[in-house]
Amino acid sequence: MVDKEQIERQLRYAMAEYDVGHRYSKTTIFVTPGNVDPTFSGRAYDGDAWASSRLGQLNTTHIVLHEYLHTRHAFGGASLGEMSWFNEGTTEYMTLRLMLGAETLTPREYNRRLERIAGSRAVLSDRSTWTDRRVPYKRGALFNAHLDQRIRNATDGESTLEDVVAAANAQRGNRFLPSERTVFDIVENGSNAETAAWANDTVDSSQAFGISSIQQKTTPEWEYRLSIAHENMSKKPLFGVFFGFLLGVLVIAIANE
Repeated sequence: MVDKEQIERQLRYAMAEYDVGHRYSKTTIFVTPGNVDPTFSGRAYDGDAWASSRLGQLNTTHIVLHEYLHTRHAFGGASLGEMSWFNEGTTEYMTLRLMLGAETLTPREYNRRLERIAGSRAVLSDRSTWTDRRVPYKRGALFNAHLDQRIRNATDGESTLEDVVAAANAQRGNRFLPSERTVFDIVENGSNAETAAWANDTVDSSQAFGISSIQQKTTPEWEYRLSIAHENMSKKPLFGVFFGFLLGVLVIAIANE
């Protein structure tokens, strides 16, 4: 159930590429065939982490990397409160990015994982709207994906979400518990006021996230373009009906020829 070489390759890549400052001199990760506890597939505490292998090889690598990244974040206590969308959301999104970077996930697989976590309308800042415990992982990851994209656009690629994590790590050592205000101040300092305002408004919103803008381009190019068209049609049903009608006419015309 475990691809040891894949896990080791992925961890080496993350250790080399994930530059957020905080790290332990030694990290031990335990992989078990059962549950880590009754409800979670992974846990991390200080420099140690535990991961379950019961969900298959690729998912085991995903869980191992996710828990390893928690050992690189000095704000782990935020998992317990309203700010878990920041802790779990950044961790889950950066897990996907690092798996893509190490080629553990292909661009198409990366896109599919984004598609699987889309659709939630929970309000990140209001825990009472969370329909299940995976909200900060799923909707939180999409929030952070969009935030990362906005930071990159605002700074012409000079800053990323990784810089936000590094600044949060540098705040108050190993037991820093971030507040929304602190995170948004870090975002503003690292990008601009417009990006921070978007983040502030979006954590209070229930609007579903689109994913076409944060997906990777795939080969062939038409597949990527088709995903954008499909998302646009879902947002504008009348346009979708009109597009479908034109497509039908075109197919009939071709058949007649």
